[in-house]
Amino acid sequence: MAGDRYGWVPLLYSIEEKEFDTLLELIPKDEQTKLVEWYKLDLNQIPASYILKERIGKYEAYEEWEEVETSLRAILQKAVHSSDINEEEKNKYFQSATESEVIEGILPYFKKTKHQENLEDDTDHIFGFFRDIDKSTQIEDKFITDDYDKAQKFKDQVGEILFDKNKLKVNTTQRSKDKLDENYLDIFGENILSFLKKQLDEQKSFEDNNNATELEIEQEEQNLFLVRKLHSFVETEKLKETLQSIKSYILDNNKSSALVIFGSSGRGKSSLMAKAISDANTFSKRKIAFRFVGATPYSSTSKDILTSIFQEFGISIDAQEKSFEQFSELINKKIMKLDKEVIVFIDAVDQLEHDDNFLWLPEIMPANVKIIISTLNDEHYKKDTKYFNTLQNKTDQIIEIPVFDEPLKLIKNLLQLEHRTLQTKQEEYFLQQFETANSPLYVTVAAQELKHWKSSNLLDDDSNGNKKVQALKATNRGIIEEFLDNLVLLFHHNEEFVYKVLGYLYASRDGLSESELLQLLSSNREFVERMSPETFYKNITKELPLVYWSRLYSQLRFFLSQKTQDNEELKYFFHREFEDVIKALPMQKQEHEDIIGSSQRLIEQYQNENFTHNRFGKLYSILITQYDLRYKDKKRKKDYAQFISFLSNETWIDVYLDHLTNTGETEYLHNRMFKAIASQESYLETIKILNDNKPIKYLEKYNKGLKDLATTYKYQNRQDEALKLEEVSIEISKQQYEQEPLKYALSYCETLLNLARSHYNQNRLEKAVKLEEIALNVCKKNYEEIDPDKWAYTYTRALLNLARTFYNFNRLKEGIPLLEDALVVRKKYFEKDPSSWVGFYTIALNDLAFSYKDQSKQIDAIPLEEEALKIRRELYKKTPSRWPKDYTRSLNNLSATYKYQRLYDKAIELEEESHSIMKGLYEENPQRWGKDYTITLDNLGTSYRDKNRLDESIELLTESLDISSRLLNEDFYRWVEYYTRALTSLALSFKLKNQTEEALSMEIEAYEVTQKLFNENPDRWQRDYARTLNNLALTYKKIDKLDNALNLEEVSLDMSRSYFEDDPNRWVDIYTNALEGLADSLFRKNEFTKASELQKELVTITKSKFKNNPAHWEIIYNKAVEIYQKNLKQ
Repeated sequence: MAGDRYGWVPLLYSIEEKEFDTLLELIPKDEQTKLVEWYKLDLNQIPASYILKERIGKYEAYEEWEEVETSLRAILQKAVHSSDINEEEKNKYFQSATESEVIEGILPYFKKTKHQENLEDDTDHIFGFFRDIDKSTQIEDKFITDDYDKAQKFKDQVGEILFDKNKLKVNTTQRSKDKLDENYLDIFGENILSFLKKQLDEQKSFEDNNNATELEIEQEEQNLFLVRKLHSFVETEKLKETLQSIKSYILDNNKSSALVIFGSSGRGKSSLMAKAISDANTFSKRKIAFRFVGATPYSSTSKDILTSIFQEFGISIDAQEKSFEQFSELINKKIMKLDKEVIVFIDAVDQLEHDDNFLWLPEIMPANVKIIISTLNDEHYKKDTKYFNTLQNKTDQIIEIPVFDEPLKLIKNLLQLEHRTLQTKQEEYFLQQFETANSPLYVTVAAQELKHWKSSNLLDDDSNGNKKVQALKATNRGIIEEFLDNLVLLFHHNEEFVYKVLGYLYASRDGLSESELLQLLSSNREFVERMSPETFYKNITKELPLVYWSRLYSQLRFFLSQKTQDNEELKYFFHREFEDVIKALPMQKQEHEDIIGSSQRLIEQYQNENFTHNRFGKLYSILITQYDLRYKDKKRKKDYAQFISFLSNETWIDVYLDHLTNTGETEYLHNRMFKAIASQESYLETIKILNDNKPIKYLEKYNKGLKDLATTYKYQNRQDEALKLEEVSIEISKQQYEQEPLKYALSYCETLLNLARSHYNQNRLEKAVKLEEIALNVCKKNYEEIDPDKWAYTYTRALLNLARTFYNFNRLKEGIPLLEDALVVRKKYFEKDPSSWVGFYTIALNDLAFSYKDQSKQIDAIPLEEEALKIRRELYKKTPSRWPKDYTRSLNNLSATYKYQRLYDKAIELEEESHSIMKGLYEENPQRWGKDYTITLDNLGTSYRDKNRLDESIELLTESLDISSRLLNEDFYRWVEYYTRALTSLALSFKLKNQTEEALSMEIEAYEVTQKLFNENPDRWQRDYARTLNNLALTYKKIDKLDNALNLEEVSLDMSRSYFEDDPNRWVDIYTNALEGLADSLFRKNEFTKASELQKELVTITKSKFKNNPAHWEIIYNKAVEIYQKNLKQ
């Protein structure tokens, strides 16, 4: 739009050194002084140039600056007029800001600028509006000034370039010194609206008729990303070796596994992959397909990436109705059947939107297929390092990216792109700062600051000699903090806007689309008014002007990636270090609260549309659960739930609640318990409010929310909280069952079993048995008489749970038939529907095997445990995040049986695998995995002891004791069993190392604790108490305290004899230990007759056991016979 004023003519920001010196010679001395005061030579500019100083101090006010600016402009223009500089170069000293912008960014009506050389002429999409005021009506100089002729010339030049159809010329008159005849505005509005509609229609038609396929668009965008990454690649000697290794892998014509490139965050993996792809195109004739994860909207999931790659190979993949496991199996087969010579590069799999266990990746591929994958391995980001851990198990071809050692070369390349450089002292300082960070990321971010360093402002100390004029922070985190600060300090973005954008992106977890971000920002009316006050114009839309985001995005874009979710292209920070910095910003919590408030306003606005019409409902659930995970603010959680309950559209609310439920279940199934709890607590807070208002509609959903959260609490060992929820749930379920038995029987039984398990975990076994017996009666009746298919799972669960409680009540004989019944039912359903019943079936196998072992029926237990392990191993391979608990328990169960059979090497192999899995899980979530990890430590520690690997044994058992001790303080009855066993196990290893004092103190503590527990609840603690008696007695004998040992052994034998007579199979190990120990002590006391009687009984028992299970009992039986015969000679 151009009128009759030519406009402001700005001073040139930069004048090349040679040109400036030429002009300077034409300027009088007094004016030279003024000019060189404001223009300073900057050798860091390429070519070297004089740069206009920044306005600081009083000159920040335009009133002060205007006089200086006018004077400098006049000096330069006068010199230019008298110089021999060519006309084209002269023009820039006289051009208005408007004309300069048109020439640079829109119309090349002189020769093309450097910027325009990379663009196509696009005048068909440019609209020109030219207003002419009748000069004869001029009143003063508001609308027409002395630059009138230049304004007309400018309009004529632009008009010559534009198409007639894209031009609108209007004439008007001046009515007063401040007002024009504005009738032309209606014509302008009609024409501009017509033009915009036409452009939109043409663009839509172009896109509809565009022959470029989605694949071609993806390839083009991936290639652009590759080119950008190549700009930041600097080849070092070490990287040459890495590239040579990649080349050797590609040229190897033998079958092989995938090649994995790994390194820490910011090491330059993507740039290396870009270079490897570029090189492969020169030396290999294979078809190359590559994808940089997150570089495009459709490169954020494995499904999208792999489907697209196979399309590139001319192979169609139908992934629509397949689960990811089924999809992975399909891709695996397709890879094995590829008949083309191909190379596949996939960069940054740690950035994938969803978990990938790489089931699609064959362990050995045909020789014609080469796959190269890069991923993160960084101790600071253990969660995302899981991809590397998984890939390690798929391939032995692994290359670590070397430490980057060419920072100067890279910084020069990056600055060259900006026509900038550094001076020697500045380079030396940069290298000094780089030494701490030592990563390409540091260089890339530092370049954003270094490109503004002037050569005239060298690294000199200040007047006090204690501070640098220019400085760089020396860590990745520090340089990112500096970059974000400089968005405000150097680039003059509005500070509130910058930190709001950063805060919103971080709070959203997955990122935001541009549309979402702008809507969220614009919904905050007070913020928009602060950003865009109506001082000079009226903000009709009341939205945030787009220019704010456009300017900021131009500088953030180098560090942002994008992915597609729910048909939105989300932008997020590619490097985790940016998120680490943003989350530590002082206002981040406030920004998180602000984006929640903005999303609430948009939800209210859109609630009458379909829930999936936009992402604001899903985004709200993410925002409030992330807020809860980060800030633990219970009041806010309740407020955010209340907001949903106050919405008027119940259909929208119901879909939102279903979304929260599904999210919680998904997180639970993949063992992301903190996230599961956040979703489930949010659901329960919301549904509780809704249920209070409308119990008829929401009671069932409320009850389900109670059950789901209680189950997850129990997995996190939050037993008391789980119990409270289940006690509320049982009252609801019981009332419903009594009113409508057929409808609510199943829900009632599930609630009974859940509550019983909580009492069991709190060592309230009588309450547990009572509830489980009620549940079993209801379940059995409905299973046998009403609907076996519907009741099969809950019925068998009731059988298994009651059997487990019987076990701890010393009623094992009653429990085994229940376990056998459960296995029969579950096996039948497993054979009919393996995928649905596989988990339940393996639980039944293990539970029955455990009880068989407790009855000394190891031979019967082994096939059950081996079958369970075989099934679970396959499940774990397919979905590690879903099956780690079940798989490691099977490993531990079978290893214990192998140890009993003295197959120590086989046992250790299983236990070491269990330990490697469980250690990583425990480090990620110690509260969730504490119990399973201590069991694994204890099992492997005792196996190492059995193989005389005592130092390794003590290390593991010490760790187990430390964990158990800490957890004991949190929940005594929950953890006391594991604590006393850890004491006993570690004591035994110390004794074998002759560290008897340490062993004795631990065994005394274990004895005192179990004695107290036995007195409180004999049926529950008799076995643990008997073991501590026997172990402590052996230690007393070792330090010649025979009387102490004898007293303990007599108690042990008396107690275990009564239990042995009642259940010999279960008590045979403990009882024979008691016989052996007391017989030995009596022999030492020279009471040979009593000793011989006990030894004779020991030989009789072990002989019968030896016949049934020689593997375990042979050594024990032979030792008993040898000692008995030796004692007879006495």
